Amino acid sequence: MKTSPLLPRLLLTAIFISSMISLFAQDVYLPSSTKSKEIKEMYQQSIDAMLQADIQKGQQLADKALKADPNFFMGYFIKTFTNNKDERVKYLKLMADYNAKLNKGEKILKNMAAANIKDPKASSVPYARDIAKAYKKNLFANNMLAFYLMNENKPEEALTYLNTNIKLKPDWPPTQNLMGYAYLRLENYEKAKIAFNKYIALAPDIANPYDSKGDYYMATKEYNKALKSFEKAYSMNNQFEISRKKADKAKWLISSDKIKPIIDKHTTDILNAFIARDLKKYHSYFNHHASFKFIWNGEENNSLKEMMKMDYKNQKEWDDFSFELKKQMTNVINDECAVSTQKFDISVSKKDGTSIKAEGFWSLVWMLMDDKWKVIQAIETTNFIE
Repeated sequence: MKTSPLLPRLLLTAIFISSMISLFAQDVYLPSSTKSKEIKEMYQQSIDAMLQADIQKGQQLADKALKADPNFFMGYFIKTFTNNKDERVKYLKLMADYNAKLNKGEKILKNMAAANIKDPKASSVPYARDIAKAYKKNLFANNMLAFYLMNENKPEEALTYLNTNIKLKPDWPPTQNLMGYAYLRLENYEKAKIAFNKYIALAPDIANPYDSKGDYYMATKEYNKALKSFEKAYSMNNQFEISRKKADKAKWLISSDKIKPIIDKHTTDILNAFIARDLKKYHSYFNHHASFKFIWNGEENNSLKEMMKMDYKNQKEWDDFSFELKKQMTNVINDECAVSTQKFDISVSKKDGTSIKAEGFWSLVWMLMDDKWKVIQAIETTNFIE
């Protein structure tokens, strides 16, 4: 029987494609010493999930791989990426105590785990450098080194390795993501925006690119856009609890941006009324209720009436005074509460010929009551200089 010349060509093509797929996998993921095709596949899927910030899915896949092979070294490595301190130490110890055969990358990771057990604050950068040196064309190795450099606040150096990845494979989404954060650290918002937009374009169907773009908008104080990005991320994957929490923070900041100018104006107005000796207007900002508290140098006076009495007494005794506002700050607690603080210097000339110089802080707790902002607590700390 004659053999068709097409068959060998097809066989060679299949072998070539298979080898290229294997090579590509090696260039994306850190090599694993496991011989199991099934475990290797779960490992790669776990890394994909972790790179997409789908930590829960990544950890579940690592658990699945470890169930199939309890001695799977790279499974231990993935399990160290957790906020659970005890869990992290457990898997670092399993890595450090591993005594079966390992490849060169795994040996470096084993040494890194041992160093982290000895000193939890030990730098991972030297070990990540060794891995990046051992696998110069490996995307994950370069990204991992960039990640650890970012943790040590070295975004410029991180970018050198990320740019290497761009040259190797410009359409690999995780590089664009980390590059965006590196540029955010450098406050290069234009380049950060370009990187995050590329990340979305390369991976439009997963949640993390939108969460990352939300972080960009938070950094540029575009809170409405940040809110939409975080809500989109959470709607795409409800395991992204972090996006929901970020959305709540964006909502609060949107509200804060509206409230802060109002409180700033009220605080300025109340100060101007005091300087103008318009005590009627000055006292109108305070809550005329028994719950009002005035605290002066640690001494609490629950009565607005007593505070007003002291104000009128001072006005009668003072001949002249000057007030210098050194600093003013406003913190919005929620939609119905805010705190304003003023640092001041005051100089008083009294009618009896004596004088007073003092410096201090004046804090007002504002509450929205019947659609009006009122001071429910006033705290003054004064240090008399003369």
